[in-house]
Amino acid sequence: MYQNLWDTAKAVLRGKFIALNAHIKKLGRSQVTNLMTQLKENQEQTNPRASRRQEITKIRIELKEIETQKKPFKRSMNPAAGFFEKN
Repeated sequence: MYQNLWDTAKAVLRGKFIALNAHIKKLGRSQVTNLMTQLKENQEQTNPRASRRQEITKIRIELKEIETQKKPFKRSMNPAAGFFEKN
């Protein structure tokens, strides 16, 4: 009886983790897309002023920060380490 309850809880939690991970990835992709469109719009200006150059630099920095935050997760074979661990 307890084993069935435990298996059910694991399946529910696994589904929640998968849904949460998908949501986080979707937000990250939309954030990158928005920043890339802003960057393209600012670069299309024929005569960029200093303020536009600063804005472009700021957007590039944000994109680099987002890219450095993306670290793939792998399943841990060690139960003491938790469900996921960073590579």
